[in-house]
Amino acid sequence: ARTVPFTNRDPEARTAPLSRSWKAIRGSAMTVMGDVDEALLRRTYDDIRAFRAAMAAIIPNLRLSAPIPTRVVVLRSPGEFQRFAPRDARGRPLVNVAGYSASEPDLHLIVLGPAGGYQANFHEYTHYLVSINGQAYPLWLNEGFADFYSTFDREPQTGKAIIGLPLVTHQPYLVRGRLLMPLKDVVAPRQMEKV
Repeated sequence: ARTVPFTNRDPEARTAPLSRSWKAIRGSAMTVMGDVDEALLRRTYDDIRAFRAAMAAIIPNLRLSAPIPTRVVVLRSPGEFQRFAPRDARGRPLVNVAGYSASEPDLHLIVLGPAGGYQANFHEYTHYLVSINGQAYPLWLNEGFADFYSTFDREPQTGKAIIGLPLVTHQPYLVRGRLLMPLKDVVAPRQMEKV
């Protein structure tokens, strides 16, 4: 684990209503929008900014912004998230998905559902950072990076951030020594891509 300093507020960020129930916070690097209360939008925006600062400190040459707009959408209800959830080959919504990151030629989109919580912000933003830095990693490695960096946490009182603690959801497997996936599937990336 490593601690890095960060600053909290973006003086350029402005909150604007988009409709009766939707708001947006527009800053220089991204727009965070959704149908959640303004405090949660602000916290998501500030958390991602702190994460970006930590990533810049850890990986100095890391590209943090794409030349296309980046939008982070935070959805309040599971039903609303289900409408926008990624689909399988048959068009059915994927289960156990807390958020996702997708790139199009003119927009990068991160969608966060209500079940994702704090770690989903950083997991999905890591996928974004990997994609804009021109790397095409196998799925298992990309997910490994995203899981590792999703451990980001910050201490507002000390102005420090920490990355690298074990994921709470993975601790039972670490303690018992059980693998989530057979090792043969992990070391055979082509097979893993199908999972």
